[in-house]
Amino acid sequence: MGPLPQGFNKKKVPEEGSLLNRHFKDKRPTADLLYATIKRLTSDEGEDVLKMASIFMISQFFGTDDGRKAIPRWMFALVDDEEAFKKFPWGSYIYSITLFWLKRFTQKHVHTLRGTTKEEEKKKEVVERGGGREIKGEDGEEEDGEEENEEDEHEDENKETEI
Repeated sequence: MGPLPQGFNKKKVPEEGSLLNRHFKDKRPTADLLYATIKRLTSDEGEDVLKMASIFMISQFFGTDDGRKAIPRWMFALVDDEEAFKKFPWGSYIYSITLFWLKRFTQKHVHTLRGTTKEEEKKKEVVERGGGREIKGEDGEEEDGEEENEEDEHEDENKETEI
């Protein structure tokens, strides 16, 4: 869903009697599974329903609307601790998610924002980098520094996964 604000440990292991272990012990919790679980719970389990509804709402509004994607396990630990849930810096979290997706979108779609094609952007990038590289043909393949360009592309891919 996005990077957590500092000070919150998303690798916290859920306790034995936690919401996650009671209802999803050996399952990968998704929004679809969470919704189905909420529907089958009885009124005797009202506290669990409320916690799951909170997680469902957060995952839908701040995360993904794709019900098949896993809900982060740290969210279950957060709703199990009412004080932590209240103190969680939701504004900072939403802000970091927004920045993450804006950066990702602009990196992938900068050509559409500029009104150019992907190929034109690649050619422009090669020319801007300089370094004595020449473009051969209309397909944008480089004569010099081709290996360096491939390394740069792999670095860019790694940067995206780190974010």
